[in-house]
Amino acid sequence: MPHTKDSNPRFRITNECIALLIGACLGLIASSIYFYASNNADIAAGTIANSIIALCTFTALIISYFSIKSQKENRRWEVNKDLLIRLSTSLAETIVQTENFISNEIDNMQGIQNHENFVWDDSISEKFNKSLTQTVHVYSQLLNKEIIEAVKNYQKRDQEIARSFDDGEFDVIEAHDSSLEAQIKLMAILNKNIKTYAAL
Repeated sequence: MPHTKDSNPRFRITNECIALLIGACLGLIASSIYFYASNNADIAAGTIANSIIALCTFTALIISYFSIKSQKENRRWEVNKDLLIRLSTSLAETIVQTENFISNEIDNMQGIQNHENFVWDDSISEKFNKSLTQTVHVYSQLLNKEIIEAVKNYQKRDQEIARSFDDGEFDVIEAHDSSLEAQIKLMAILNKNIKTYAAL
């Protein structure tokens, strides 16, 4: 973009919890079958044993499935952790700079003297844009589609804002307000996915 100068904790049902619940339910079913069969002389002991073995085998398969799935998610987080944290950090710095720029411009328009001497730092924008490019062109096969689409949508929106600014449709504050809105939207998606990857 050109310029002129909740966190409330939530309960998560983990794979281990699901497997435990399935195991408990199947155990209850197996106990019920055994209780029913033990009071019914027509059902052979072998049939009871085979039914219980089948249920135990099914339970083991379910638990194994969720265990493998959990391991894959953990590996995905380890692979993507550095990229996501780097992208999130550079985006957070960009948001702060955009907010400070807008505040400084409004103060200047109103004739308010700003003692903080805000200066735009091009290195922040460069670092952020580099992270965006790496996300789309280097790590796209490792990240989920939601993150990739969010980054692409942000880049597209940023180009639209730049064109509107160049064409005189936006003044400098309107342009940066629009950029800030797009940045906050991208941050929300990143934070959601980071929590999912990290199983927080």
